[in-house]
Amino acid sequence: MPKAKTEPVEEPDSEVRIEFNGETFTIPRDTDEWSTTAWLARIEATTTGRTLDWMRFVELLLGPVQWQKITPLTAATKGDFVKFLDVFTPTVVKECDL
Repeated sequence: MPKAKTEPVEEPDSEVRIEFNGETFTIPRDTDEWSTTAWLARIEATTTGRTLDWMRFVELLLGPVQWQKITPLTAATKGDFVKFLDVFTPTVVKECDL
């Protein structure tokens, strides 16, 4: 009896890429790879819904190097940051293993 051909299973990237205003940001897909402080900050942000809590979560998840690209260049104003969150948040929900 011939063996059935199997297609290789494509593994998703270990990182999620987020594009915003010409910059690419990466975060770990697996939340087990997030720092504990970033994970706790996400819980707080989703609980309170406050922009300040979302800022802390984003800062902790992106890390200092990527965070520096957010504040002065990519999202220099509060309005810009809110637009970034409008891209960032649904991407995290859809792409990360929450």
